[in-house]
Amino acid sequence: MERDALERVRSESEAVIATTLDDQEIQTRNAETATVITIPLSEGQTARGLLGIGVPPNEIDQPELDVLTVLGTQIGHAIAAVERKRLLLADTVIELTFGVSHEAAVLPVAAATLDCSFELVGVVPVDGGLLCYVAARNVTPDAVLEYAVATDAIEDVRFVGDNNGGILFELSLHHSPILVLTEAGGRVQSYEVDPHGGRLVGEISTDVDVRDIVTTVTDAFSGITLDAKRETEHEIATDMGFRETLADELTERQATVLRSAYFGGYFEWPRDSTGEELADSLDVSSPTLHHHLRTAQQKLLRTFFDDP
Repeated sequence: MERDALERVRSESEAVIATTLDDQEIQTRNAETATVITIPLSEGQTARGLLGIGVPPNEIDQPELDVLTVLGTQIGHAIAAVERKRLLLADTVIELTFGVSHEAAVLPVAAATLDCSFELVGVVPVDGGLLCYVAARNVTPDAVLEYAVATDAIEDVRFVGDNNGGILFELSLHHSPILVLTEAGGRVQSYEVDPHGGRLVGEISTDVDVRDIVTTVTDAFSGITLDAKRETEHEIATDMGFRETLADELTERQATVLRSAYFGGYFEWPRDSTGEELADSLDVSSPTLHHHLRTAQQKLLRTFFDDP
């Protein structure tokens, strides 16, 4: 396509670009010189960018548009993953602390209704949202499950088990400050609520528009306000520091079992050694070996996944 034609495409596409960003949907516009296609590069409701394509007039069909829509979503997810990794590895971040009223979102409303407290333990990004692992205290599992089933704000719920004096649930939330902050490019550091409200602490990169992210969160929930903002440094975890922390966590027997399982090919697929074979080599019973192995794995994963 000639340079003059490209310039005409650009000028004709301004309106459709604005519509694409507002609606978060693929748009086409037939002009005299070309059909302009704009594809949002989105994760959830957040645009990570926009892809524009010009083709000869009326030479694009719906199946091709469907493929481009899927492509835009995949690129949006990829960009978001890169941004999350960059934030996780950044030396310096902006820490945002939000105050949350007891009527602001589903978890504070649930805490006020059930007269209990909730604490976010961890989040796992999945296609279309987040899996949130939440510890509840001063409430029964049945009460939480009954409340979750009765509200449309919780898409899915699963009772996991006990957690440090509380009970752990896996939640898939339709609309929550956790999801909004994450989709806006932030990382949730902590989220705690009780019958009176709560506090959400998040981190964002130093090279993003802080005001834009704050506005995104506070506009989405009328009961959330920004209480504090500060620049802070991540504690840098070295390989040696990680090993020392893990060494302090593991007992001698747990470390022995874990090393034996690793070097013996227990974690390979298919396994080079069975649990029974490892137990015989270490002269312990099979239940004892699996107990030590499971405990050691839990400590290893906790050291890796938990914040410093």
